[in-house]
Amino acid sequence: MSEGRGPAVETKLETTGLHVWFGDRHALRGVTLSLLAGKTVAFIGAAGSGKTALLRSFNRLHDVDPRARMHGSVKLDGAEILGRGIDVRALRRRVGMVFTRPTLIAISIFDNVAFGLRAKGVADRLALEERC
Repeated sequence: MSEGRGPAVETKLETTGLHVWFGDRHALRGVTLSLLAGKTVAFIGAAGSGKTALLRSFNRLHDVDPRARMHGSVKLDGAEILGRGIDVRALRRRVGMVFTRPTLIAISIFDNVAFGLRAKGVADRLALEERC
């Protein structure tokens, strides 16, 4: 540690050149940012400015929207989370999202209701139907 400086703060979440599209609409253009561990961050902006698109990229909620696609890098604790080999359920257990208003994902009502159960590992359709 250098004199006059506090302890180093680790980067918890980092994006580099993040782009998000919904169909032809380019919602995020090359976003690069670092969020530090233990710090509080607020994203403020006008409606439609990309706040929710950015937050949904942190736990890959865009994966369930057939119109959405992402390009760039998102790292959680230094590990890339946009790759194909990522356990998305495990990621979503670590990176949650609370909406101001009830928000449905662009999938069926059943799949919205079953989303939490699937995230907890319930995969059997009959078990999902019984619990939903």
